[in-house]
Amino acid sequence: MKKIVALIIVVALLATALCACGGKTETKNVPAADIAAAVAEKIGKTDSLTAVEANWVRGWMKTDASLFGDYTVMVNVYGANVDEYGIFKAGEDMSAADIEKTVQAYLDLRLQSWMDEYMPEEKYKVEDASYEVIGDYVMYCILSAEDSAAAFATFEGMLK
Repeated sequence: MKKIVALIIVVALLATALCACGGKTETKNVPAADIAAAVAEKIGKTDSLTAVEANWVRGWMKTDASLFGDYTVMVNVYGANVDEYGIFKAGEDMSAADIEKTVQAYLDLRLQSWMDEYMPEEKYKVEDASYEVIGDYVMYCILSAEDSAAAFATFEGMLK
């Protein structure tokens, strides 16, 4: 009888351990630039967006770009819109949770510093800006709702 009870306990513990491991999702290791290029292709903005330099990240995001494991931020360079998105990967010096806080602070800054007389038709993109976290990656979008949905779907598709 004791052996049967012990066996049931062992089986229950193993089942619990296996179920706990099943919830974790593995993300692929994809360069941020590759994700950014796929997003630009998906939303049809390969000619109007360009990657920013580390100085831009330091100035606007108030963060040393070398702290990220990898990153690419794409901003509009042609036309009258505020289209922008960024992909960041955690590294030794910055976790995904740290990046999430940095991105939220940046999006808050963009909204707080918005001048209503400057392209009022584009303000909704800044108001509706959002981000997603997948594993060690964080992506934010300042895009139309349709483009944001396509960008986040591409982001997720490339990492899972």
